[in-house]
Amino acid sequence: MENSNLSSQIPPVETLEERFLFIEDLVLRRHVALTFQYVVFLIAVIDQEEIEDTTVGSTMHKSMIIHTGSIIEGCLHYCLQIYLETGKITESGVLGVGKKLTKQKELHKISDTQILCSAFEITEPKKYSSDIQFQNLMRACKKARILTDSTLKKADDIRKERNKIHLAGLGEIEMVYKKLDAQKVFEDASAILTRIETVLSR
Repeated sequence: MENSNLSSQIPPVETLEERFLFIEDLVLRRHVALTFQYVVFLIAVIDQEEIEDTTVGSTMHKSMIIHTGSIIEGCLHYCLQIYLETGKITESGVLGVGKKLTKQKELHKISDTQILCSAFEITEPKKYSSDIQFQNLMRACKKARILTDSTLKKADDIRKERNKIHLAGLGEIEMVYKKLDAQKVFEDASAILTRIETVLSR
């Protein structure tokens, strides 16, 4: 296949944005579409170069999974934020409360490594922020009924695969990623996106 044909297989980002019209935040929609475009590019490269059963092909499939996970995480963030802004949910209702100690005072030094202290314990609602961990985001979306039991499991499967980007945390030589592994993630992602689109249209 001619290299010039590769670009013809990559839809314009404007076309890909049409899949994410439920995202009214134009900046986020463009970022999501650009990430989607990169995934499409990787698929085209693997097909063109015939590197499916190689270590490079495996790494590219892994990259597809990681970027697809980022798309899902971004869309869940957006949906949860809309729910909060419109009053459908509250931060304390889906994120719970946190506890912190303040005004600590040393009462007695027991040893060089142990000190008896007094402190006030303050309980307050957890605040939503864009740096919320993916796992906590999913749990909040389940409490908000954005995710069902089925889509929560699909999102968690994607999260676990995406987290394998952290090489230092891998306890063994990683499996070879194949087309079927990426396809499973794509199918799960499609189900989650359909669910998000459905709840936002209510």
